[in-house]
Amino acid sequence: MKLIQFIPAMLALATSTLAQFGGGGFGGGGFGGGGFGGGGFGGGDFGGFGSFGGGDMNGGNNNGGGAVAVSGDAIKIMPVGDSITFGMGENGGYRKYLYSALTQKGYNIDMVGPEGSSRATANGISYDDNHAGYSGFQIKEIPDWGRQQGGDGSLYNKLKSKNAVKQAQPDIILLIIGTNDMTANRSMDACASDLRALLDYMLGDMPSGGIIFMGSIPEFTAYGGNAQRVANYNGTVKKVAEEYASKGKNVRFADVHGSLNGTGDLGGDGLHPNGNGYKKMGNFWADIILSTSHWNNELI
Repeated sequence: MKLIQFIPAMLALATSTLAQFGGGGFGGGGFGGGGFGGGGFGGGDFGGFGSFGGGDMNGGNNNGGGAVAVSGDAIKIMPVGDSITFGMGENGGYRKYLYSALTQKGYNIDMVGPEGSSRATANGISYDDNHAGYSGFQIKEIPDWGRQQGGDGSLYNKLKSKNAVKQAQPDIILLIIGTNDMTANRSMDACASDLRALLDYMLGDMPSGGIIFMGSIPEFTAYGGNAQRVANYNGTVKKVAEEYASKGKNVRFADVHGSLNGTGDLGGDGLHPNGNGYKKMGNFWADIILSTSHWNNELI
Protein backbone atom coordinates (compact mmCIF):
# COMPACT_ATOMS: atom_id res chain seq x y z
CA MET A 1 0.00 0.00 0.00
CA LYS A 2 1.04 3.57 -0.57
CA LEU A 3 0.28 6.17 2.10
CA ILE A 4 0.27 9.83 1.18
CA GLN A 5 0.38 12.23 4.10
CA PHE A 6 0.65 15.96 3.55
CA ILE A 7 2.52 17.81 6.29
CA PRO A 8 2.21 21.62 6.59
CA ALA A 9 5.48 21.91 8.52
CA MET A 10 7.38 20.69 5.49
CA LEU A 11 6.18 23.48 3.25
CA ALA A 12 8.99 25.89 4.02
CA LEU A 13 11.42 23.43 2.48
CA ALA A 14 9.88 23.87 -0.93
CA THR A 15 11.55 27.20 -1.57
CA SER A 16 14.50 27.01 0.81
CA THR A 17 15.98 23.94 -0.84
CA LEU A 18 15.58 24.98 -4.46
CA ALA A 19 19.20 26.09 -4.71
CA GLN A 20 20.41 22.51 -4.52
CA PHE A 21 18.60 21.66 -7.71
CA GLY A 22 20.71 23.59 -10.20
CA GLY A 23 21.06 22.67 -13.83
CA GLY A 24 18.63 22.11 -16.59
CA GLY A 25 15.74 23.75 -18.37
CA PHE A 26 13.13 23.53 -21.01
CA GLY A 27 14.53 22.84 -24.45
CA GLY A 28 13.89 23.85 -27.90
CA GLY A 29 11.37 24.80 -30.46
CA GLY A 30 7.82 24.04 -31.48
CA PHE A 31 4.75 25.47 -29.90
CA GLY A 32 4.46 27.33 -26.65
CA GLY A 33 4.95 25.83 -23.28
CA GLY A 34 3.34 26.25 -19.97
CA GLY A 35 4.83 26.72 -16.59
CA PHE A 36 4.35 27.76 -13.08
CA GLY A 37 5.26 31.39 -12.70
CA GLY A 38 5.11 33.64 -9.72
CA GLY A 39 7.43 33.22 -6.83
CA GLY A 40 7.59 30.05 -4.89
CA PHE A 41 4.54 28.54 -3.34
CA GLY A 42 2.78 31.78 -2.67
CA GLY A 43 3.20 31.97 1.03
CA GLY A 44 0.47 30.16 2.91
CA ASP A 45 -0.97 28.52 -0.15
CA PHE A 46 0.00 25.13 1.19
CA GLY A 47 -1.40 25.55 4.66
CA GLY A 48 -3.91 22.85 5.37
CA PHE A 49 -2.15 19.96 3.70
CA GLY A 50 -2.51 18.07 6.95
CA SER A 51 -6.28 18.30 6.72
CA PHE A 52 -6.56 16.61 3.39
CA GLY A 53 -7.92 13.27 4.57
CA GLY A 54 -9.84 10.99 2.32
CA GLY A 55 -12.81 13.02 1.21
CA ASP A 56 -14.67 13.48 -2.01
CA MET A 57 -12.68 15.79 -4.23
CA ASN A 58 -15.79 17.09 -5.91
CA GLY A 59 -17.66 17.91 -2.76
CA GLY A 60 -14.82 19.75 -1.07
CA ASN A 61 -14.99 17.50 1.97
CA ASN A 62 -11.34 16.51 1.99
CA ASN A 63 -11.19 17.23 5.68
CA GLY A 64 -10.23 13.85 7.04
CA GLY A 65 -7.36 12.87 9.26
CA GLY A 66 -4.46 14.12 7.18
CA ALA A 67 -3.53 10.86 5.48
CA VAL A 68 -4.95 9.15 2.44
CA ALA A 69 -4.42 5.51 1.66
CA VAL A 70 -4.12 4.91 -2.06
CA SER A 71 -4.19 1.45 -3.57
CA GLY A 72 -1.21 0.18 -5.53
CA ASP A 73 2.53 0.25 -4.98
CA ALA A 74 3.69 3.06 -7.24
CA ILE A 75 3.12 6.78 -6.87
CA LYS A 76 1.30 7.81 -10.05
CA ILE A 77 2.38 11.17 -11.45
CA MET A 78 0.64 12.67 -14.49
CA PRO A 79 2.44 15.54 -16.26
CA VAL A 80 -0.20 17.62 -18.06
CA GLY A 81 0.17 20.59 -20.36
CA ASP A 82 1.51 21.79 -23.69
CA SER A 83 4.87 21.52 -25.45
CA ILE A 84 6.88 22.20 -22.31
CA THR A 85 5.33 19.13 -20.72
CA PHE A 86 5.86 17.25 -23.98
CA GLY A 87 9.50 18.28 -23.98
CA MET A 88 9.86 20.30 -27.16
CA GLY A 89 13.53 20.69 -28.00
CA GLU A 90 14.75 17.95 -25.65
CA ASN A 91 13.33 14.44 -25.53
CA GLY A 92 11.48 13.87 -22.28
CA GLY A 93 11.83 17.50 -21.22
CA TYR A 94 11.63 17.96 -17.46
CA ARG A 95 9.91 14.62 -17.02
CA LYS A 96 13.04 12.48 -17.29
CA TYR A 97 14.82 14.55 -14.65
CA LEU A 98 11.83 14.33 -12.31
CA TYR A 99 11.63 10.57 -12.75
CA SER A 100 15.36 10.17 -12.22
CA ALA A 101 15.43 12.37 -9.11
CA LEU A 102 12.64 10.43 -7.41
CA THR A 103 13.68 6.92 -8.41
CA GLN A 104 17.27 7.56 -7.35
CA LYS A 105 15.89 8.20 -3.87
CA GLY A 106 14.24 4.78 -3.96
CA TYR A 107 10.66 5.77 -4.73
CA ASN A 108 8.51 3.61 -6.96
CA ILE A 109 7.22 6.07 -9.57
CA ASP A 110 4.73 5.43 -12.35
CA MET A 111 4.45 8.30 -14.82
CA VAL A 112 0.98 8.09 -16.31
CA GLY A 113 -0.91 9.58 -19.24
CA PRO A 114 -2.21 8.65 -22.69
CA GLU A 115 0.96 9.63 -24.56
CA GLY A 116 4.49 8.24 -24.66
CA SER A 117 5.70 4.83 -23.56
CA SER A 118 6.63 3.23 -20.27
CA ARG A 119 10.32 3.00 -21.20
CA ALA A 120 12.51 5.58 -22.92
CA THR A 121 16.06 6.89 -22.78
CA ALA A 122 17.32 10.44 -23.40
CA ASN A 123 20.55 12.19 -22.38
CA GLY A 124 21.67 8.93 -20.84
CA ILE A 125 18.63 8.83 -18.53
CA SER A 126 16.18 5.93 -18.64
CA TYR A 127 12.70 6.99 -17.63
CA ASP A 128 8.96 6.36 -17.86
CA ASP A 129 7.81 8.52 -20.77
CA ASN A 130 4.03 8.47 -20.25
CA HIS A 131 2.47 11.94 -20.09
CA ALA A 132 -0.32 14.23 -21.32
CA GLY A 133 1.62 17.04 -22.98
CA TYR A 134 0.40 18.46 -26.31
CA SER A 135 2.35 20.93 -28.40
CA GLY A 136 0.55 24.15 -29.29
CA PHE A 137 -2.44 23.52 -27.02
CA GLN A 138 -4.36 26.15 -25.09
CA ILE A 139 -6.17 25.60 -21.81
CA LYS A 140 -9.68 25.13 -23.20
CA GLU A 141 -10.11 27.47 -26.16
CA ILE A 142 -9.49 25.95 -29.59
CA PRO A 143 -6.61 27.94 -31.17
CA ASP A 144 -6.70 29.30 -34.70
CA TRP A 145 -4.50 26.50 -36.02
CA GLY A 146 -6.82 23.96 -34.40
CA ARG A 147 -9.90 25.34 -36.13
CA GLN A 148 -8.15 24.67 -39.41
CA GLN A 149 -7.32 21.10 -38.39
CA GLY A 150 -10.61 19.66 -37.24
CA GLY A 151 -10.98 21.43 -33.92
CA ASP A 152 -7.86 20.21 -32.13
CA GLY A 153 -5.73 22.30 -29.76
CA SER A 154 -7.81 22.38 -26.55
CA LEU A 155 -6.18 20.61 -23.59
CA TYR A 156 -9.54 20.37 -21.85
CA ASN A 157 -11.15 18.72 -24.87
CA LYS A 158 -8.20 16.40 -25.49
CA LEU A 159 -8.10 15.06 -21.96
CA LYS A 160 -11.84 14.53 -21.87
CA SER A 161 -11.92 12.80 -25.26
CA LYS A 162 -9.20 10.40 -24.14
CA ASN A 163 -10.79 9.92 -20.71
CA ALA A 164 -7.22 10.55 -19.64
CA VAL A 165 -7.53 11.30 -15.94
CA LYS A 166 -10.09 8.62 -15.13
CA GLN A 167 -8.04 5.96 -16.90
CA ALA A 168 -4.72 7.00 -15.37
CA GLN A 169 -6.01 7.64 -11.82
CA PRO A 170 -3.00 9.80 -10.89
CA ASP A 171 -2.07 10.55 -7.31
CA ILE A 172 -0.42 13.78 -8.49
CA ILE A 173 -1.07 15.99 -11.52
CA LEU A 174 1.62 18.49 -12.53
CA LEU A 175 -0.14 21.08 -14.67
CA ILE A 176 1.76 23.55 -16.85
CA ILE A 177 -0.41 25.36 -19.38
CA GLY A 178 -1.05 28.86 -20.65
CA THR A 179 1.82 30.04 -22.85
CA ASN A 180 -0.19 29.46 -26.00
CA ASP A 181 -3.12 31.34 -24.51
CA MET A 182 -0.75 34.25 -23.98
CA THR A 183 0.60 34.13 -27.54
CA ALA A 184 -3.05 34.23 -28.66
CA ASN A 185 -3.61 37.39 -26.55
CA ARG A 186 -6.41 35.87 -24.50
CA SER A 187 -7.64 37.89 -21.54
CA MET A 188 -6.82 36.98 -17.95
CA ASP A 189 -10.52 36.58 -17.17
CA ALA A 190 -10.93 34.13 -20.04
CA CYS A 191 -7.86 32.18 -18.94
CA ALA A 192 -9.11 32.03 -15.35
CA SER A 193 -12.47 30.69 -16.52
CA ASP A 194 -10.78 28.05 -18.65
CA LEU A 195 -8.46 27.02 -15.81
CA ARG A 196 -11.45 26.53 -13.53
CA ALA A 197 -13.17 24.32 -16.10
CA LEU A 198 -10.01 22.25 -16.50
CA LEU A 199 -9.56 21.88 -12.74
CA ASP A 200 -13.19 20.88 -12.23
CA TYR A 201 -12.87 18.17 -14.85
CA MET A 202 -9.60 16.79 -13.47
CA LEU A 203 -10.71 16.87 -9.84
CA GLY A 204 -13.89 15.05 -10.77
CA ASP A 205 -11.98 12.16 -12.32
CA MET A 206 -9.03 11.91 -9.91
CA PRO A 207 -8.96 9.42 -7.04
CA SER A 208 -9.91 10.70 -3.61
CA GLY A 209 -6.89 12.32 -2.02
CA GLY A 210 -5.11 13.08 -5.29
CA ILE A 211 -3.60 16.54 -5.71
CA ILE A 212 -3.06 18.99 -8.56
CA PHE A 213 -0.07 21.30 -8.59
CA MET A 214 -0.70 24.32 -10.82
CA GLY A 215 2.46 25.93 -12.08
CA SER A 216 3.40 29.34 -13.36
CA ILE A 217 4.74 29.54 -16.91
CA PRO A 218 8.39 30.31 -17.74
CA GLU A 219 9.52 33.47 -19.46
CA PHE A 220 9.10 33.69 -23.22
CA THR A 221 9.88 36.43 -25.73
CA ALA A 222 8.49 35.07 -29.01
CA TYR A 223 5.06 36.09 -30.32
CA GLY A 224 4.87 39.17 -28.15
CA GLY A 225 5.92 37.54 -24.92
CA ASN A 226 7.39 39.77 -22.21
CA ALA A 227 7.99 39.76 -18.48
CA GLN A 228 4.87 41.76 -17.62
CA ARG A 229 2.54 39.53 -19.61
CA VAL A 230 4.07 36.42 -18.08
CA ALA A 231 3.75 37.92 -14.59
CA ASN A 232 0.10 38.83 -15.19
CA TYR A 233 -0.74 35.32 -16.30
CA ASN A 234 1.17 33.70 -13.46
CA GLY A 235 -0.74 35.89 -11.04
CA THR A 236 -3.93 34.51 -12.54
CA VAL A 237 -2.71 30.94 -12.08
CA LYS A 238 -1.85 31.63 -8.45
CA LYS A 239 -5.20 33.31 -7.84
CA VAL A 240 -7.16 30.37 -9.23
CA ALA A 241 -5.08 27.85 -7.29
CA GLU A 242 -5.60 29.75 -4.04
CA GLU A 243 -9.31 30.05 -4.77
CA TYR A 244 -9.64 26.27 -5.03
CA ALA A 245 -7.42 25.62 -2.01
CA SER A 246 -9.55 27.98 0.09
CA LYS A 247 -12.57 25.84 -0.78
CA GLY A 248 -10.88 22.69 0.49
CA LYS A 249 -9.88 21.38 -2.93
CA ASN A 250 -6.59 19.56 -3.36
CA VAL A 251 -5.11 22.20 -5.66
CA ARG A 252 -1.91 24.09 -4.93
CA PHE A 253 0.21 26.68 -6.73
CA ALA A 254 3.83 25.83 -7.56
CA ASP A 255 6.34 28.42 -8.71
CA VAL A 256 8.14 26.81 -11.61
CA HIS A 257 8.88 30.27 -13.00
CA GLY A 258 10.75 31.16 -9.84
CA SER A 259 12.99 28.10 -10.16
CA LEU A 260 14.28 29.29 -13.55
CA ASN A 261 16.72 32.04 -14.43
CA GLY A 262 14.30 34.07 -16.55
CA THR A 263 15.41 34.35 -20.17
CA GLY A 264 18.73 32.80 -19.17
CA ASP A 265 16.99 29.43 -19.22
CA LEU A 266 15.06 30.21 -22.41
CA GLY A 267 15.85 28.33 -25.61
CA GLY A 268 16.85 29.91 -28.88
CA ASP A 269 13.29 29.91 -30.20
CA GLY A 270 12.26 32.39 -27.50
CA LEU A 271 9.38 30.14 -26.53
CA HIS A 272 10.62 27.05 -24.73
CA PRO A 273 13.17 26.66 -21.96
CA ASN A 274 16.57 25.29 -22.88
CA GLY A 275 18.08 22.03 -21.70
CA ASN A 276 19.34 23.59 -18.49
CA GLY A 277 15.87 24.83 -17.72
CA TYR A 278 14.26 21.42 -18.23
CA LYS A 279 16.67 19.97 -15.71
CA LYS A 280 15.92 22.70 -13.18
CA MET A 281 12.24 22.12 -13.66
CA GLY A 282 12.44 18.36 -13.14
CA ASN A 283 14.43 18.83 -9.96
CA PHE A 284 12.05 21.55 -8.82
CA TRP A 285 9.09 19.20 -9.17
CA ALA A 286 10.93 16.48 -7.28
CA ASP A 287 11.68 18.97 -4.52
CA ILE A 288 8.06 20.06 -4.37
CA ILE A 289 6.77 16.51 -4.14
CA LEU A 290 9.27 15.44 -1.50
CA SER A 291 9.13 18.67 0.51
CA THR A 292 5.36 18.81 0.81
CA SER A 293 4.56 15.15 1.25
CA HIS A 294 5.60 12.22 3.30
CA TRP A 295 5.58 9.07 1.20
CA ASN A 296 5.41 5.68 2.85
CA ASN A 297 5.33 3.23 0.00
CA GLU A 298 7.04 0.10 -1.14
CA LEU A 299 10.46 1.11 -2.42
CA ILE A 300 11.89 -0.33 -5.60
